[in-house]
Parts: sequence; structure tokens; C-alpha cells
Amino acid sequence: MIRPLLKQDVPQIVGLATVMAAETGHRLHADRTQYILNDIIELDTVFAQGRVEDDGRCTSMFIGETSEHPFFDALFAQELAIYTHPDRRGSLDAARLVKAFTAWATEKDVDYIKVEITAGVDNERAAQLFEKFGYSKGGILAFQGIRREVWPQQQ
Repeated sequence: MIRPLLKQDVPQIVGLATVMAAETGHRLHADRTQYILNDIIELDTVFAQGRVEDDGRCTSMFIGETSEHPFFDALFAQELAIYTHPDRRGSLDAARLVKAFTAWATEKDVDYIKVEITAGVDNERAAQLFEKFGYSKGGILAFQGIRREVWPQQQ
């Protein structure tokens, strides 16, 4: 069952983030991730939902937040991490999490929502999922990976 993720779930979330890092080729800073999540996960401005199995493993997560734009009079919501363990792919977890995040952000009366699709697991499939929930592609995300071990997807 998809449910809110709490401080007590942080070690399991970090466990899932470790799987995500291994699959995407990114290096996880587990201590920092745990520290930050412990500090923010139960804030009113943070969305944290996922699936925690009976054995305690977190197998899907969506972490997002609301923030005021630094220059414009706008409140926005943004995705910080969305990931489904390979064992749960094909389930409805990701769709349910996107739907829940979108509803949460709408309730927060944000001006817009932004998500980044950059993990490289299956970016096109992820884009299609968000499009099903009313998201559209806009702009260009440009990046330059200086240290390839941190951002390995850049060719």
C-alpha cells in the first residue's frame, strides 16, 4: 500500500536510494541523504510517499517539496526523487505516486509543478507517465558532467 513516509522509514528510503544509485550509476551520499530526510520528511512543505513492504523494505518513493521562486512571485512544487525498485516495475506504484503528488501540490495552491527526468533508467517511459497526468515537456535541461563518476550518463 502506498502511504506517507515518516522519519522511521528513512533508513528504508536510504536503502532504496542505494538501489537507485547503483542502477543509475550515481554515487549516493547515504549519510547526507539520511540527515536531510530526517530533517525535512515530516514538514508541511514536503511530500513523501511510497511503499514499504511487510519485510520493511521501501520499494517505491516519491519525495517532493514546495518552494517559493527566488526571483518571481510564484510558489512551485518540485520532485526531488521518484524511484520504483526493479522488482515493483510494472505495478501501479509510480502512477499512484505521481497522482498523489500532483493532488498534494494542487492542494498547496502552487503556481506550477516541475519534475526532472534525468535518471536514465527509462527516461521516455517516465516522460510518458507524467504526460498521462497532464504534464508537458517544456524547456531544455542542459547539464555538463565534469566528474563522470558523479554524472555518468553524459557521453
